[in-house]
Amino acid sequence: MTPAPRSPAPVPSAPSAYAQALSSARRMRSAEFASAFPHAALLVQPSHGGPCGDSFDTCKAAQPPSGLASLGATPTPSLRWIRKSANAETFLTMVTIGRGATNDIALDAPGVSKFHAFFLSDSTGRITIVDAGSSYGTRVGQVSLRPRTQKLALEGGEQLLLGDVQAVFHTPRSLHAALQGVDR
Repeated sequence: MTPAPRSPAPVPSAPSAYAQALSSARRMRSAEFASAFPHAALLVQPSHGGPCGDSFDTCKAAQPPSGLASLGATPTPSLRWIRKSANAETFLTMVTIGRGATNDIALDAPGVSKFHAFFLSDSTGRITIVDAGSSYGTRVGQVSLRPRTQKLALEGGEQLLLGDVQAVFHTPRSLHAALQGVDR
């Protein structure tokens, strides 16, 4: 009798970018962390809702289902590095964000346009965000960006609303500080 073929051992999955950064932030000083993780980032909150309403003013950020917090479950945000994707062939001077898979940062959410917004970096490394004419708009804090015409410089720690997706923009140093405050 021939033995049954062995199935290969499962390949352990690589830790998420968030898990890697969190682990590193706990053991590194700020300057060392910024050297290891030199790119700005978005901490994207998990989405629990549907599409936005008829206008940006009625677009509310998705909230976790009721009772989730009381159960002690805290959804883990995803960490998205603000950098050009390795196979980028278009828009080489900007980092694009949107629902379309060809964006540098793809967000699969109904309230995010296919090409929603983009980040620009100047010669000093300062990063700005521009709404690309999205359907439900881009907000930084309480400021709704005028589509295609208004750039807003980001310093680190700003709350962003991209359609119905909540995110926080971070520089390497502000990300380190934010991750230091995460409970173990």
